[in-house]
Amino acid sequence: MNNPKISKLLATTNSDDDTSNLEEIKSVMKTYIASPWDAINKKIYNGNLYNKYRKEYNDKFASKINESDLCSSKDPDSEINRYKGLLCKSHSGNLFEHSQWAALHILKWHIEHDDVMADLNLETTLIAAFFHDIGKGGDCIKTTENGETWLDIYSKEKYNGEGEASHPIHCSNMILGNKDFIIDCETKHEINIKELIEKEYPEVKIKEIALAALMHWEFGKLNIPGGTADDKVKTYLTIFNESCKTIEIEPSEQLLKLCIAVACADIAAGTNKRLLPNVGGITPADEVWLGIDPFVSYGMDKKYLVYRKSILDAFASNGIMGTSGGAKHRSPSLHSTRHNAVVRRTRSARSRRRSRRGRRIGVKRITRGNNRINKRTISSR
Repeated sequence: MNNPKISKLLATTNSDDDTSNLEEIKSVMKTYIASPWDAINKKIYNGNLYNKYRKEYNDKFASKINESDLCSSKDPDSEINRYKGLLCKSHSGNLFEHSQWAALHILKWHIEHDDVMADLNLETTLIAAFFHDIGKGGDCIKTTENGETWLDIYSKEKYNGEGEASHPIHCSNMILGNKDFIIDCETKHEINIKELIEKEYPEVKIKEIALAALMHWEFGKLNIPGGTADDKVKTYLTIFNESCKTIEIEPSEQLLKLCIAVACADIAAGTNKRLLPNVGGITPADEVWLGIDPFVSYGMDKKYLVYRKSILDAFASNGIMGTSGGAKHRSPSLHSTRHNAVVRRTRSARSRRRSRRGRRIGVKRITRGNNRINKRTISSR
């Protein structure tokens, strides 16, 4: 990687004397935990229990299937599959690892001239991929269980209790500068992500990064069974256009391509398997927990370019609203409330920046005022 600033962003470790805001953010991101995930009880469970299962598996079956191959194994043995269910996670990384792996997939696809990166600015796409989930951290929300306490990415208290489906809104708002990332949960020392990105990467347009974060969950919905392909594409384009209104940015084919590439990287970044031993000389963070490869297990590796083409063709044929004949399409209330919730916060940022005290008051007022909006958004899904 020839860009020193990007190499610094993606490096797993940096020198101990680097006390920049970027390194502070990366260090704290590593403390926000997403695994091991208990799919039955819908919560993160004790790491010691996970390691107990892992040792049991290796004692019994390592001679037959090494643990590094377990998650991709098709072995019919019911006992092996029981351990596969216990040990193999769709998101094996913490917040930093997932973010780094997402950005490294972008770099990998760029190096390989993958069509998903066609016509995209590499720096913009890498930064968008790295920060797409930033709002999952920086809130100091913890879970304590069986004597262990951790910063919990999946706590029910996150996002003002609005649920996991609202996290793209919170990620986008943090990138737009409407909410700060708390670095120290005791002193409440904070860093503004918008200011950080603009300082480190002045050539990047912050609204493009925020749009990619706001849209990153939508592309994967094309792969959910049910409904027609045309309807799913229309829904995607409707949400895309409403999201552009939210960010106050003009819809374009280029922005569509950016959103799709970041969404693909998000899905692929459940594991570091495709990134080993390194990408462009950058070594990915280790996979602490065994990871399923969601990009392969959900069949996205064979479909992502097909979905991408369908969206781009519909956009080119039907205009920015993605409806037949270029007709104006009225968005359902889901997208209107999504739009309103973020736009009000976006506009509030201007007044928030006038003073430190004013910004803090603004955040509280806007967050409180939009709780009901976001809850309606989620329930309508």
